[in-house]
Amino acid sequence: MKEDHFQILNRCPLKRTRGVSLKEDHFQILNRCPLKQTRGVSLKEDHFQILNRCPLKRTRGVIMIKVLIVDDDKLTRKGLETLLPWEACNMTVIGSVQNGSLALEFLEKENADLLFVDIEMPVMNGIELMEICKQKYPGLQFVVLTFYEKFAYAKSAVKLGVLDYISKIELDPDEGSAVLQNIYNKYMERSLYDANNGQSAPLPTPFNESLWENLKKEWSLLYWVYDKELLKELSCKTMEANPSLRHAELHLIKCLQRVDTEAGRKESEFPAFHTIQDMLSWLTVWLEELYEYVNNQDCYTNMLLCIIRSVQYMNTNIAQPLKAETVADMAGISRSYFSISFKKMTGQTFHDYLKSMRISLGKQLLRNTDKTVTDIAYCIGYNDVNYFNRVFLNTVQRSPSEYRKLSRSPERKDES
Repeated sequence: MKEDHFQILNRCPLKRTRGVSLKEDHFQILNRCPLKQTRGVSLKEDHFQILNRCPLKRTRGVIMIKVLIVDDDKLTRKGLETLLPWEACNMTVIGSVQNGSLALEFLEKENADLLFVDIEMPVMNGIELMEICKQKYPGLQFVVLTFYEKFAYAKSAVKLGVLDYISKIELDPDEGSAVLQNIYNKYMERSLYDANNGQSAPLPTPFNESLWENLKKEWSLLYWVYDKELLKELSCKTMEANPSLRHAELHLIKCLQRVDTEAGRKESEFPAFHTIQDMLSWLTVWLEELYEYVNNQDCYTNMLLCIIRSVQYMNTNIAQPLKAETVADMAGISRSYFSISFKKMTGQTFHDYLKSMRISLGKQLLRNTDKTVTDIAYCIGYNDVNYFNRVFLNTVQRSPSEYRKLSRSPERKDES
């Protein structure tokens, strides 16, 4: 390491902690810094900005708990931002301010999930800030920062409901991962507790690793992009498998990035979620937004858009006689190329997909309306009710009348 590197480290308060040893990431940050080739440099705020812009500071597509650092010491703020492994612990620093008053101004413009708060600050101290935030932002959580000699004072702040407290003098960057991971776990436990109306959260469903591995493959096929019923099915199975939220997010982010790339549109913004169920519910909204995007595009030059537009056309005209030639002509491509592409992207032939679409709609109408079986057959594109009965029986293993009776029986609704 050159002298310039030591100057950078010596200005960081975390470097002065006991027993510190630099991790590989820290050397990579310094080696990427253009200041390493200069001499006699004096450290300025711009140099910290260079470190903050280092590629290791951000990971594309990773969803984090949003953290705001509130401390009157600039070097402490910059040191915490630079040397702690935020991304690895599912967190990201969205800002840092020097007192409680500025923190409240920041929170009026930006949404934060977690505040790292110094106790003693000018203008407005940490205790005052937390008391105000508990009233204005009840979902906001806190971690207290303090010096060793004020540690007992910081512990008393835990009674205000903070997650944890950190001694700025004793904090060792080598232990940063364990410290942040512990805070992350407490944050999630508190969120579950609050979501359960102050009651202890129910015992979680065990993680089914084998099921999740299979589901990852099914999500990656992207067939669900063209089939809302399949999306519902995969979502239910994902809840059953119960992977960690982080693992589920990382996998689905990759899937969404592929779709956005193939659709030729800007990469989607993936919000932060507290539960897998919230994430899967949002995915339904995301899919509707994708369909809306498709409707505003020229689909003739993009096969993903062509197939989505074709499925939408089939849904709209499901009561009409539908043939692959008709839909291919609507999409502006040859019948043979359409059939090959349709099977590749949806996982089904045109004929099988259309039959599945019609039977699914037929089941909904049998469950939720009093239409006769004959009327339902006409509604979904079957002019021969006897043929509809045979297709339905072969697909569902029950006749339409039996299905309706069972689906409306309280004891058997789970079979529908």
